[in-house]
Amino acid sequence: MVHYEIFGVKKSRLPKNSAFSFAASLLIYKEFFSVLKLFKKLKPYALWVTLAIAFILGQSLLELWLPDIMSKVIGLIGVSDAQSRMLTYGLQAGGVALGAFACAVGVAFLSARIAAAFGRDLRRDVFNKIESF
Repeated sequence: MVHYEIFGVKKSRLPKNSAFSFAASLLIYKEFFSVLKLFKKLKPYALWVTLAIAFILGQSLLELWLPDIMSKVIGLIGVSDAQSRMLTYGLQAGGVALGAFACAVGVAFLSARIAAAFGRDLRRDVFNKIESF
């Protein structure tokens, strides 16, 4: 193990090419594949996950649209008789912001539901596994 100090804080790191670092990397890969196994348990919630991803995509697109609308409003500054168009763009920006807010609320609701149900299923499976001993 290599010890070094940065700004008065002692740090340790494993030397490269050590047998321990190889074992640690194998453990990390094993953990990665065990996490991938958990995705199989998300199948009952595939519709909710798809809806959450769609809401995230919708929120991102709506929030990316807002600067374009605002640049149109700024471009109308100083133009005579542009108040009606400014009002139109302002209402459009407000609608887009409300849509992005609705998507954010939808993502929060769905992710909470998915997490609660997924956790419930994992706890039930662990309980059943322990009971089978």
